[in-house]
Formats: sequence, structure tokens, C-alpha cells
Amino acid sequence: RWDTGDQYEGEWHGSRMHGYGRFRWANNDFYEGQWIHGKMTGKGKKTMANGDVYDGEWLDDKAHGYGVKIFANGDRHDGNYVMDKREGYGVYRWTNNDVYKGQWRQGKMSGHGVKYMANGDIYKGEWKDDKAHGRGVKKFACGDLHEGMYSCDKREGFGTYTWSNGDKYQGFWKEGRMNGNGVKTMANGDIYDGEWLNDKAHGKGVKTFACGDRHMGEYQDDRRHGYGVYEWANGDKYEGWWDKADQSGDGTYYYANGDVFQGRWESGKKHGPGVFTSGIGSCSFR
Repeated sequence: RWDTGDQYEGEWHGSRMHGYGRFRWANNDFYEGQWIHGKMTGKGKKTMANGDVYDGEWLDDKAHGYGVKIFANGDRHDGNYVMDKREGYGVYRWTNNDVYKGQWRQGKMSGHGVKYMANGDIYKGEWKDDKAHGRGVKKFACGDLHEGMYSCDKREGFGTYTWSNGDKYQGFWKEGRMNGNGVKTMANGDIYDGEWLNDKAHGKGVKTFACGDRHMGEYQDDRRHGYGVYEWANGDKYEGWWDKADQSGDGTYYYANGDVFQGRWESGKKHGPGVFTSGIGSCSFR
């Protein structure tokens, strides 16, 4: 027993704890296991006053080698330790039933690993500092799938996302959302190829419809907005301005039969002054 309140019961070699013994600290931490030259070395079990328990290999008073640590909150880690930190391969189980199987570095999930979420989602890929970081594949319980790059647990850079309904996006991501250039192919056959902002078509793009129609121009919040050209499958074409998906402002409509209307539009309809030209002449509207 020491003046500090610590106490040891077990084998000695000279003046040092050596062999098998039990040590209780004044703070109520307790170790039972092997000692070499006064230090916990070999196999042993340490129960911390806070309720955590480590049972495994030790070197120079630190968890080192294979061991199992059960935390007071119910979490559990089975794997390799280096100098008191999780290192190398290990399996961590959370009380909420999430499970990680993979590599650790300096006590954190780093390297290649798979995390099975209690909600059914699965991420398999690269990790850094406990977060998905690098190339990975995430399968969602709902049936969606993302294959691509991650940064700090979020989709970042190039990636392909496939929805369970058959929609697919191939392009760039930022902060977990579709941002930058990308192509989204809808299950109904429609295809949008262009710029994105926060998961919505935003900027310049081309949308080709399954019916044969096509729009080339500007988008805002997933809708045609700004200048654009719309070509119908029947040969009609509109060149002009749009507002919230409708023709609004100045625009020219070319009919497949050769007729042309040039003028003002509002809410998708001719509205205000314009000139209509056909094979037999032209007339103006005010």
C-alpha cells in the first residue's frame, strides 16, 4: 500500500511488481493481470472507475496488442491497440446497433472499413478521423446507392447516385449535394445535362425529354428560367425568355409549317405586341 491510497497484491521481483497481481488505484480503477518490472505488461483486465473495462494485452502500462474494451455506455471495441489507442483492424459496436469493421489509426476510424448502420444503411470505403473520407460506396436501406468520393462524411467531388425508382445522377457534389456539372437520367427517359446547385438544375443546361422535345438554356431551381431555346418533337421551336418554366418576355416562336411569331409572352402565352409572319404575309399585334 502506498501513501497515495494505491494498493497492490501479488508477485514481486525485488522491489518491483513482477508476475501476476492486482492493483487498485485510489480513484478505484482496478487492474488484474500480468506485470513485468513494475509495469502492466502481458495479459490483464483493467476496470475503470467510470465503468469502462479493457481486457487484453498490455505493454508498459498501456493497452497494446489485441484487446476488448467495453464502455460504460454499452459500446464495445474488439481489436488491436497501440499505446492505449485503437490501431489497425478492429470491430466497434455502438449501443444503437451501428457496427464498424475496419482499420483504425490513432484511436479513430481511418483507412478502409465498412460501417453498418442500425437503420439499414451501409457505407464501405475509405475513412479518416472517424468520418467517411475518400472513395466509397453507400447503400441506403431505401434502395438508393451512391458510388464516389466523400469528404468529412459528405458526398464531395465526382460520384454516381442511383435512386431506387431508377433515376440516376452522374456528376459533381459539394457538401453532400449535387453541385457543379452533372447528368441526371430520369426513369421516365428524360435527361438533364448541365449545371446544378444544391440538388437542383441551376445554371446552363440541356434537357432532352423522352417524348423528343429538347430545351437548351438557363435553369433556376429546377425550372426553365432566363434565356433558352425549346424544340418540340413536332418541329416547332421557341427562342426567347422564360420565367419559372413558362415563356415570359421577348421571344420568337417558329412553327413547323414555316409560320413565325415574334413578340411578347407572359405565363406561357402570347401577350402584348408582336408580329406574326406566314407564307401569305405578316401582321402586327398591339
